[in-house]
Amino acid sequence: MSRSRDLANLANNASGLETLTVSDITDLTATAAELNYVDGVGSALQTQINSKIGGSNPTITLGSNTTFPAGSVLQVKSSGATNVASTTDAGDVVNSGVELTIGTGNKAYINVTGWMYTAFSGSTSDRWVSIYKEVSGSDALLDEHQPGAWGETEPQFARGAISGSYLDNTTGTVRYKLKVKTRGTAGTIHYYTIVTVFEVKG
Repeated sequence: MSRSRDLANLANNASGLETLTVSDITDLTATAAELNYVDGVGSALQTQINSKIGGSNPTITLGSNTTFPAGSVLQVKSSGATNVASTTDAGDVVNSGVELTIGTGNKAYINVTGWMYTAFSGSTSDRWVSIYKEVSGSDALLDEHQPGAWGETEPQFARGAISGSYLDNTTGTVRYKLKVKTRGTAGTIHYYTIVTVFEVKG
């Protein structure tokens, strides 16, 4: 009998062929539902995964609809350890700080740390350093409470710690910086500071 006749007979009797299911494959552990998860996959899955998250320092790009719960930190910027800033008068910049853009409805948490020391001896009036926010080129005092002050009668090269935390609701592009608010006694005071700003959701 010819090959063509064999094929024709097979086609005519196809209804009698046995139907196989996934469960008939004894060395397959996946179910039919699990196999259907790869429906529509056009190339190797591992290659696709590697292209999304690969290497020792993967970068993940979040979509525009990504949401975060309130209190989540969305970005962090720091001035790093500054060079020693020497100040003699009110308005002097102690640390030019950091600039970041705060999204609508979010807040900025500002942390200031560092130390200062005097280059003169004796005082009867405090010198205050405070945190300011710069918006559209204009500085505004963020908080009256200074992260560090020097006063009373101190010997030359007296040292003191600077530490403060603040919360600000200003949105848009803002620069947070440290400046001398009150001069106090004339003379030079040196500062070594770090300003770190966190954008917090909600």
